Amino acid sequence: MKGIIKLYCLVIVTTFALCPTAFADTKRDVPYSVNERLMFDVSYFGVVGGTTELRVNGIEKINGRDAYHITSTALTNDFFSKFYKVRDVIETFIDTESHLPLRLKVDQHEGKKKNKSVTDFDQDNNKAILLKNYNRKTVYNIVKNVQDSLSSLFYVRQQELTVGKDIVFDAFAGRKSWQLIIKVLKKETVSVAAGTFETVLVKPILKYNDVFINKGDVYIWLSDDERKIPVMMKSKIIIGAFTAELKSATR
Repeated sequence: MKGIIKLYCLVIVTTFALCPTAFADTKRDVPYSVNERLMFDVSYFGVVGGTTELRVNGIEKINGRDAYHITSTALTNDFFSKFYKVRDVIETFIDTESHLPLRLKVDQHEGKKKNKSVTDFDQDNNKAILLKNYNRKTVYNIVKNVQDSLSSLFYVRQQELTVGKDIVFDAFAGRKSWQLIIKVLKKETVSVAAGTFETVLVKPILKYNDVFINKGDVYIWLSDDERKIPVMMKSKIIIGAFTAELKSATR
C-alpha cells in the first residue's frame, strides 16, 4: 500500500517537478480558492485501497507573508491497513503573491516507518532549511523559484496547457532539486465518480543532473477549464498500476 501514497506524491512531485528556466507568474489568477476540497479514491489493480484529499484550508501568515495553506491527506482503508497502513499528511504554504512555497510540513506514517519534517524555503537567498524529526537541521542550496512536492501541482494548475507544448520547472523534494518536464499530450473525455469531464492529458518526466529518471510512467488528466482540477492519475510500474480518481470536488 506504500505505493498508493507514493503514486500521489510521485504524481505530484513525480507528477510535477522542476528546472532553472522556470519563473513565478505573479500576474496569473490562481484557479483554486479557499475551501476547495478534492477527494480521490485510490485503487490498485481495480481494488480501492484508500483515499486522498486535497484541501485549500485558508490563508495564513508565514514569516510575515500571506500564504495559502494547502493540505494533502492520504489514508488506506480498513482492509488494506491490515497489510500496510498509511496515514500521510503533507502541508504546503504558498505565497499568495509570488506563488512560491514558503514552508512544507510532512507527517508520514507508512507501515512501521514514521517521518516528520519541516522545510522552510528562503526563496530570496535560494536556501531550503530542513528540520528532520524536529531535531536535525540541514541547509540545502536550491535553484531560483523552486517549488515543493505539493505546491508543484498547484503551480501546474496555473499554467496554460497547450497540446504539444512542454512545461518545465524546478522542485525541491527528497533533499534534491529535480527538473520536471510536463508533456502535454492530448485532450480526452474522462468519466469518474465525480462526473464526466473534458480533460487535458499530461505526462511528467523527471530529470536529475540532466539524466532522465525512470520511475515508471505517470499520467494525469486535468480538467480542460479554468480550474484544471486533477480528475484522474495513473502510475504504471513494474509491479502493477495505481489509479486515483476524483469522486467529489467542492469549493
